[in-house]
Amino acid sequence: MKNKLLFLASFFCLSVFAAFQYEIVTEPYTNAHGEGTQGNYFHIHVTSGSGTFYIVDKINNLMSMPGNNEVLAKVAKESTVTTLEYGYVDLATDTLFPGTGNTIITNHYKHGKWQDLVYQTGYEVGTFSAGETFGLWVANLSGTINTSTYGPYSYRGSYNEDSTDAFGTILAQLEYTTSPTAIFFGIAAYEAEAPAVSGQPLPGTLASLALAAGAMGLCRRKRKKN
Repeated sequence: MKNKLLFLASFFCLSVFAAFQYEIVTEPYTNAHGEGTQGNYFHIHVTSGSGTFYIVDKINNLMSMPGNNEVLAKVAKESTVTTLEYGYVDLATDTLFPGTGNTIITNHYKHGKWQDLVYQTGYEVGTFSAGETFGLWVANLSGTINTSTYGPYSYRGSYNEDSTDAFGTILAQLEYTTSPTAIFFGIAAYEAEAPAVSGQPLPGTLASLALAAGAMGLCRRKRKKN
């Protein structure tokens, strides 16, 4: 009986606190659409939980912020004074959706008293949950759009785990026929906060929460014994 309770406790711990995880799936070029064989299409698949995704700057100079000429604000088209033209691709319809325009600082570094604070900006794409899959798109300064997945706007690109910037961020690349001819960016994601509970609980919710709380207690006790 005790073993059964511990099994139930483990089940509730896993279900109540499902970890946010995702994978970046690459599809090597085969020249099926005239894109050549050097590079790949890539998309993001959320395997569990829920998280908010960002495209982030390529930082190649940790000593001087002005020395970073490939950050997104310098190579991607601005739709307003505060945000860029970028977003995600619905793989089922090839529809392009804009990013939110919200930004965060994902990395920063200051080498010394007289050096610049060098920082990496992340541009929010959106929040996605387990089972959802999406591609990315970015417009360059000339207004030309390229997508990470095959579709009406796609040209060439790649996601390569061996390509990193000064912060160690793995870089994706999208190429263009107009200037600038390449944009590099990283992909970052953070677990989304659980929504606040409002209104009356659904029937059985309180009992489920009580059982989950008991299971959590069993999990904690089990860990302490180990």
